[in-house]
Amino acid sequence: MPILALGAVNNRWMTRRKVRAAASGTSGATAMVMLRNLVACEVGLLGVLVGLTAFLLSLSPPVRQL
Repeated sequence: MPILALGAVNNRWMTRRKVRAAASGTSGATAMVMLRNLVACEVGLLGVLVGLTAFLLSLSPPVRQL
């Protein structure tokens, strides 16, 4: 779910910034820096979630006491 939220933020913010940069004729360097940062956050969060999932899957299930 957090990856989806970051993707939504990326889509909402970055689309407007890229359109504004294209309309003004500037290079949009700040938009590109922000895009790189958001993508890096998404990839980092994905790595953490995959690592956490792998850790939880490696644990043995609890022994049931009767």
